[in-house]
Amino acid sequence: MKPEFEYMWKLNGSEAFEVVTTLPRFLEITGRFMQPRPKQKNRFLFRGTSNDLEHGLLPSVARLRKHCPWLDREKLMHLEQASTDQFKNKGHLYLDARFLSRDPNAPAVAFDWWQLMQHHGAPTRLLDWTESPFVALYFAVVKDQDRDGAVWMVDHGAHSDRMQELHPDQFWYGQRSLKLLQTPIAAEMSLSTSLYFTPCITPNERMVAQHGWFSCASVLDTDHGDAIAEAFHLRHANRPGEWTRKLTVPNGAKPSLLRGLFRMNITGETLFPGLDGLGRAMAELPYLLEHEGDTDYLFEQGLLAARNLGRGNKDDSH
Repeated sequence: MKPEFEYMWKLNGSEAFEVVTTLPRFLEITGRFMQPRPKQKNRFLFRGTSNDLEHGLLPSVARLRKHCPWLDREKLMHLEQASTDQFKNKGHLYLDARFLSRDPNAPAVAFDWWQLMQHHGAPTRLLDWTESPFVALYFAVVKDQDRDGAVWMVDHGAHSDRMQELHPDQFWYGQRSLKLLQTPIAAEMSLSTSLYFTPCITPNERMVAQHGWFSCASVLDTDHGDAIAEAFHLRHANRPGEWTRKLTVPNGAKPSLLRGLFRMNITGETLFPGLDGLGRAMAELPYLLEHEGDTDYLFEQGLLAARNLGRGNKDDSH
């Protein structure tokens, strides 16, 4: 993220991002952020990243440059087209018919395929978001236990209003039109970079379980954190943190937060329905058993049980 836009993701007057180490603190911050604002139609979206320094809000197609520096924007555009074509040509071999595009000639057909590609591990220009702050927190804590995670929060309603002000040609009677997907990719990043949020067009079981949404930018290698912050910076530079916020999750707090989510039934098994999700849930178990202070954890009849080791109570004779 560009340094000049970082402040838009911080609480007004704060020098650092807010830190979350417990579920009650997370509930307090997200609850405040989601308070309805007068005369606004507020809709909130969240994204969790397990390795904050590595990922940020760069889409997966742009992250390829880290290991493939020869992929300039022109090559990335070529790669996007080639991978979309190949996924379309072969996807029907593996997909249920209800997930196939309804009309192969529809203007948004590429976007339909990008959503499927995104959820099956292909690099795309999309970023995953969720309506649930707890689902976002899960993705912030479930991996990279030696790295800090982050939860990003956006008032999608306010952002949509800003996009309508900045790009009125892309709306029809207040609704986003398909023009963005038909607009040629800009040669350079500029203030006209458009980004929007959309729900899953043809949701599968995984997308439904995760309350999934996507963000999509008109320039495929855009840092979505920059684009979102810039939309508010242009008009509301004196109101940082009101519609956008980033929370830091220290790596040391991840096991405890993961245990809290486990007790809320937010696990790999529930967010990734099927055997793959069950396997993910089993891979999470070691981190649930990490001791916390004088408390050790074990599973008893499928339940996560806490056991006080008593190391801090040497003088207690009872």
